[in-house]
Amino acid sequence: MSIHDHSIISAPFAAETLEYLQILCPWDLPDLFFSIWDLPSKQSHHVPMSAGWQDVAAAEIQRLDTDGTPGRNVFVGINPRNRDPGPYERGKKEDIGALLGFAIDVDVGTDHAKKGLPLPPTVADAGDVLGNLPIDITLAVRSGHGVHGYYLFDKPLRLDAGNRSIVAKNAQDFEARIRERFETRGWHLDKVADPPRVLRPARTYNRKLADARPVELFADAGPRHSFEALRDFATRPTLISVPASLPASAPTASTPVAPSVVDALSAMLSRAPDAAPPPAASSAEPVATPVDTRTEAEIVEAARDKLRRSRHADRRPIIKNILEGKPYAAKGERDRTTQKDILDDEIGRAHV
Repeated sequence: MSIHDHSIISAPFAAETLEYLQILCPWDLPDLFFSIWDLPSKQSHHVPMSAGWQDVAAAEIQRLDTDGTPGRNVFVGINPRNRDPGPYERGKKEDIGALLGFAIDVDVGTDHAKKGLPLPPTVADAGDVLGNLPIDITLAVRSGHGVHGYYLFDKPLRLDAGNRSIVAKNAQDFEARIRERFETRGWHLDKVADPPRVLRPARTYNRKLADARPVELFADAGPRHSFEALRDFATRPTLISVPASLPASAPTASTPVAPSVVDALSAMLSRAPDAAPPPAASSAEPVATPVDTRTEAEIVEAARDKLRRSRHADRRPIIKNILEGKPYAAKGERDRTTQKDILDDEIGRAHV
């Protein structure tokens, strides 16, 4: 779905809420519960997801949003719960029975300036980022002060003790990939990847500030995705080579890079994520050397970029010393295998 389409779907409030729910989860899941939570009461309403549950949930959402309570804000748990936690709980991570997809929350404008967060100026600016991702949004909702984007699965992903942690990590990785795109523009993206997250449903009102703003469906519904496709997008990042038209950070006299290190980096950065290391050359059967057309400066810059984004703080000094052609361990402790393993773990998984 293109997020560049800024037309609002015209529908009565209850019908738009129902449409939102039918896109979010078109299935009956009779063993699970759909959770609705509101402010200022901070109470939850858990709807069994048996046949017709969307109609029941839509009616409850509209009842809460239109009852005249000052400061009323309605939210829904975007992933079904495996039990009814009661009126005073929204559900914890272990209560999530299925994942319907991944979601992001983009705030825009100056309403959040008090947090000191740089945000996209308008929804259109946020849409420019989201609309240029290699995956399409399934469902977009104008939240009143930004946009919620849903990347929904083609079938519910059931969760249990065996997969709950890894799937939650996949959701965090997915959000991190999209956050990278916003950060290249200097903009902040909220963290909403935790599976128990609640978001605003269409068609309600955002009454967080003095001026109530409608929460509305934004553009038309887009394609659904397999879990595997979104997981692969999340977990297999691609390093972007320095464009030829931009100056690369070439090594200086104070940071020399030995040719052998550059060759190793080139081979590792060019290897597919799951490819095995190239076999050792033998006199009986020569092994062809992969050709990398990038300059030495581009290879080093790609490595530096990966180093900057490394989550392993203890490894950064080691890799930095390698890039500068300095010893990375005390004399007698250096080992080419150790050096290769560190680099392969930090850099070799990236596919250029």
